[in-house]
Amino acid sequence: MSLKRIKLVFYGKMSVGKTRLSSYITSQQNVFIDKGPTIGIEYSSKFDYNNNTKVIVWDLSGDPKFNTLYNEYFKIADIILYVYDISNHNDISFLDMVIFLEKYQHKNVYVIGNKIDLVESVDHLQSIIDFTNEKCIPHFLVSAKDKTNISCLLENIVDPSARICDPLISRYTQPVIDNTCCLCAIS
Repeated sequence: MSLKRIKLVFYGKMSVGKTRLSSYITSQQNVFIDKGPTIGIEYSSKFDYNNNTKVIVWDLSGDPKFNTLYNEYFKIADIILYVYDISNHNDISFLDMVIFLEKYQHKNVYVIGNKIDLVESVDHLQSIIDFTNEKCIPHFLVSAKDKTNISCLLENIVDPSARICDPLISRYTQPVIDNTCCLCAIS
């Protein structure tokens, strides 16, 4: 069996949890050590022996002054993970997200709503849910802090055939508090 390589780019605003998410995906440890904000670009990788897959991760700083560097990483990425903070209602810019997703519609983009552990409801995300369902974009609600749905996200990255793309089945109404891979993806 030949080695499969998957190149991931984590993109989003500052403090949405990109570094913690990328750390859990590439680390063998269950402990996250906060090193402060990412400056520029951080690289990491992990070999998944079960799937004979090497996952390569570029964690991009959320600081806008580094945006000019990112196009090259978007070009070579197999999957771009657009991460946003679902707990900060004022920070969710639906328009910014739509512009980004339209610009990179030719790429394989996942939308990741992080910090699900901090919200009681996801009603405020309805426009994002409707948009990703309409465009059939994989959309996950996760918690990098308590690892909710992280394994499901990783399984969908490593095995794209596991993706759910039926808006009727994958509607998300309440947080899925389950670390197994089920219907935890919103497409």
